[in-house]
Amino acid sequence: MTAPSSAIVIAAAPRASRGLWHDALRRLRRNKPALVGLAFIAIFVFGAVFAPLIAPYAPTAGSLANGQQGPSLAHIMGTDLQGRDEFSRILYGAQISLTVGVVAVFFGLIGGLSSEPLPAAPAAPSTPS
Repeated sequence: MTAPSSAIVIAAAPRASRGLWHDALRRLRRNKPALVGLAFIAIFVFGAVFAPLIAPYAPTAGSLANGQQGPSLAHIMGTDLQGRDEFSRILYGAQISLTVGVVAVFFGLIGGLSSEPLPAAPAAPSTPS
């Protein structure tokens, strides 16, 4: 025979909710990979929005004499074959990518909100047994 166990069960008291947004932010702050991803997205959006102020050169301006240079103080990420600054082109490319993403989400939202739910399929007729 086995001896009766004397296990103590401690039940945690339920935590009072402080609201949906507060709980979501609390969970986000505890999730380190999500914060790293949020930082990358914030840097991407910041670069895209402020590209005209950050970019040292116009994205299409180039000089064939400066083609395929490596990174330097004049060109942070170097130049391409046509002598265009890579850093400036990446910043302006981020602007285009962000615009395409926002427009796609907008059209998806409009399409989803304007469509009617599909009607339920009619019930199959029952066969007598």
